[in-house]
Amino acid sequence: MSKPVTVIRSIEDIAEPLDRRLVLAYLQTKYQVFSPSFDLKIGQSHPAFDLFLEKTRAKTWAFISPENPGSKILPPTENNRRCDFFLEKIKNLHLPIFEGAGFGEKSDWPPERSFLILNISAASAVELAKDFGQNAIVFGEKNGLAKLWWVV
Repeated sequence: MSKPVTVIRSIEDIAEPLDRRLVLAYLQTKYQVFSPSFDLKIGQSHPAFDLFLEKTRAKTWAFISPENPGSKILPPTENNRRCDFFLEKIKNLHLPIFEGAGFGEKSDWPPERSFLILNISAASAVELAKDFGQNAIVFGEKNGLAKLWWVV
């Protein structure tokens, strides 16, 4: 697997070449799974979510959005097309998937339709992110902290 540029749990982890303002926006985002309902935050543990992972026998997970590649806002029709194509790719992996969205702290960025994928390997999650032009993913393991993986 090609390694991410950096794994980020808090603002102190932001490496020098990264845009601190952009990374901070990711750190302040709420990553919400709709059903079952969970709110995930970078650098935090999520006991109720870990119980869900236990029940579903999931060891790893990733939260990925195919929308707005490279943090460039696209028209809704293009984002919808990207989400449909993303779902087709995920279904071929035969992994549990749940819809959600990333909600930024500031209202100047629209919520991004996103997907929680269970039991995905780190390598596959990073590959998907790169295939869809994403800066980062949220990746985690059962009983661990949610981490931002910067992949570009």
